Amino acid sequence: MDNNYLSDNNISVLIADDEEGVRDIIKEYLKQTYENLIIAGEATNGKEALELHKKLKPTIILLDMQMPLCDGKTALQKILLYNPKAKIIVMTCSENLENIINFVKAGYCNYLAKPFYHKELIQVIKETIKGGNKELIYKRLEKKLKEISQ
Repeated sequence: MDNNYLSDNNISVLIADDEEGVRDIIKEYLKQTYENLIIAGEATNGKEALELHKKLKPTIILLDMQMPLCDGKTALQKILLYNPKAKIIVMTCSENLENIINFVKAGYCNYLAKPFYHKELIQVIKETIKGGNKELIYKRLEKKLKEISQ
């Protein structure tokens, strides 16, 4: 287990994705890597994500952009109004990446393209805990933009 980024911290994660399978994969990847990480909660839509963020105050939010009732973009904006220092990892496969680029440039979030591998998820969580690495985030965004434009 790679606990060097979390050993002295109580890191908690809120997973917000409407697909149960995606939430299960994320939980499994996190359990395989961090024995002391806490899954604070799970949300199936943006409204639940906002409510759980207010209630649980997780260290990191993994936020899907395409969810029912309240999409990820709206949830992201509301969470940031409530807590401008929230550490949010935006997960998406086809969302308008220009919106994500603007949030990343403003320093509000990190980005993870779906589908993702175990290693990618862990890398993005480490970056987010450390405060983000904009150069790496931009490279991932550029890669996704190229994939979409093909």
